[in-house]
Amino acid sequence: TDGIDIIDTTIPLEVNGNTTAPAVPSTSQLDPVTDSGVSNSDNLTNDTTPAFTGTNQPGNTVELFAGNVSLGTALVDGAGRWSLTPTAVLADGTYQITLRAISPAGFVSASSPAVPLVIDTRPATAAILEIDQPVRDSGANTLTLRFSEAVRNADPSDLALTLNGQA
Repeated sequence: TDGIDIIDTTIPLEVNGNTTAPAVPSTSQLDPVTDSGVSNSDNLTNDTTPAFTGTNQPGNTVELFAGNVSLGTALVDGAGRWSLTPTAVLADGTYQITLRAISPAGFVSASSPAVPLVIDTRPATAAILEIDQPVRDSGANTLTLRFSEAVRNADPSDLALTLNGQA
C-alpha cells in the first residue's frame, strides 16, 4: 500500500508473586528493655533511641514512623519477627508511632493504628509530704515523699536531700 508494514507483536507479561499490598501491620511494641515506665508495656521511656519490635509477613519490610517522620526500616525475618532501633535521637515529648509494611514487590500497606510513645529524660522530682519529727543535725528522720511521676526501682541512695539549700 504505502510502504509501511505493521507487525502485530504481543509480548506476554508474566507476574510472579503477590500483586496486592500487604495487610496493615499490627501495632509496634516498645522493646521491654527500653521501656522505663512503671510497667514494661506503658510505652514510656527515658531512652531517646528506643528499640521497637513486632511481627509481620516474612520477607516484608516494615517502616516505622513518629507522626509523618520515618524512623527507619527493618526486614521481617523468616519467623515473622522484626526489630528496629532508630538512629535519630527523639527529643522529650509524645509521639504517635505507626507502621507500614512493604512487600518484596514494592507494594505498601496502609498505616497501622497509632500508638502513643512518651520520651521523658527528665528525672522525677519529689515533694516532702510529712516528716515524723523535727529535723535535727544528727539521727534519723522518716520522710513521706510524693514524686512528680511514677517511679520504679527507686533506691534511697538515688535521692539528694537538701535543707534550706544545703546538702
